[in-house]
Amino acid sequence: MAPSQSPSSSPSPSPSSATIPTQDLWPSGDPPGQNALDDAVQKVKTAVSLKYAKWYSGIALQQPVGPKDQTPYAVLVYRVPNPALDAAAQAASPTTKMIFIDTKYSAVQCDAVQSKVSKDVGYWKSRGLSLNSWGCQNGLVDIGITDPAAWKSALAARYGADVIEVEKIDPAQLG
Repeated sequence: MAPSQSPSSSPSPSPSSATIPTQDLWPSGDPPGQNALDDAVQKVKTAVSLKYAKWYSGIALQQPVGPKDQTPYAVLVYRVPNPALDAAAQAASPTTKMIFIDTKYSAVQCDAVQSKVSKDVGYWKSRGLSLNSWGCQNGLVDIGITDPAAWKSALAARYGADVIEVEKIDPAQLG
């Protein structure tokens, strides 16, 4: 989903998919100010996750991965659009840049779908599909299976195409 326009922020591309050479990483492994960002995340999560549960979808950090990375520091707040939630999040950490990202579903709604997926493990197994992973993340339920092309439409028909994301995940290797 696209980030919403907020007076306090504008979205920036994240280099997360790029391979960063080790010499370009932070010497400590963490960017400067990591503790302050972690604190901001906790404050925002505490301020909005319960009071605005019908709208709150998740939270993440946006930060540079190394000294040469120009990605700005920000807290990403995933939510079904709600101005009161946005104001509460910003008030919880007023000096932190916030980027508000629209989602269609709240974490509460995704948890309900995830519970149904959990209860359906036997149903899918009896049809020849092993669910290798599933979980809620930022307004969607991620379902990991070995062959998404063969099963995506069946999963979408059962749970809703707009609330799930099906991806290739092989079974965990035990040992």
